[in-house]
Amino acid sequence: MRRLLSLSLLLLLPLLVQAQNVTWYISPGRSLAFIKPACSEEDLLRDYGSWNVERTTIPLDGASVPATVLFPHDDAKRVVLLWHDDAARRQLKAAILRGNHSFWRLPGNVTLGTPYRKLVETNARPVGVSAFGEQGGVQVSDWQNGQFARFDRFLDVRLDGYPAAPVNGKSRPLTHNTINEIRVFFPEPK
Repeated sequence: MRRLLSLSLLLLLPLLVQAQNVTWYISPGRSLAFIKPACSEEDLLRDYGSWNVERTTIPLDGASVPATVLFPHDDAKRVVLLWHDDAARRQLKAAILRGNHSFWRLPGNVTLGTPYRKLVETNARPVGVSAFGEQGGVQVSDWQNGQFARFDRFLDVRLDGYPAAPVNGKSRPLTHNTINEIRVFFPEPK
């Protein structure tokens, strides 16, 4: 019996390790890993169960909007979904990731917690930023024709903290800022 249990654990070990290295790729404007833009909250409930799907409203840019949270109990999987059809909660409009880490990944493995310098490296061009919000924050305002410029209409990336204030007339880089919010948008179905 003990030998059988040991053998079972050895066979399951690769699956447990693999589960810790989950990566769900996002293509802004096109796909959200395994979630189809044409899905509905009802589809998510059927596919992932009521424990993993939560109906809510969220504060967003000064308004309260209807939303669905997928994987609400797991910070690494959690994603907030907004709908083109709010009443029926169908046709994905946007996905919002917030926090310090996530399984969800943009091209180049950019995700929550990615440092500003890696974002710039992955973009292969400098990025323009601007400050927003009373609590501080930095929003990418211009991809400067870099790798992410192709997603311009469908991607909003925000970093923690304030833009570095100039010291003695010289600007300082955003070396300590990391991504803490990613908003991905999807076009309205035709």
